[in-house]
Amino acid sequence: MQIRRAVEQGRTLSVADPRDIGACTESRCSFETASGTNVAFSNGMCHVMIKEDFIDRTFIERAHRGLLINLLAWLNHATQSG
Repeated sequence: MQIRRAVEQGRTLSVADPRDIGACTESRCSFETASGTNVAFSNGMCHVMIKEDFIDRTFIERAHRGLLINLLAWLNHATQSG
């Protein structure tokens, strides 16, 4: 219900799922990933969102103490070694 309410309020929904689920019809874009790859796809999207700073740092720090620091350290290490 929260997702549907957010879409009704004008938020953008993207779906990555190998199945044709109901949310696909309400999404702006739908990625029909191969079975077993949706987690890898989601992790890649998270990587891009963190790297491009498309995240709410204040919310993440408040909700998950220390998580953002660890993610940024990992991203910095992964970017330098790859």
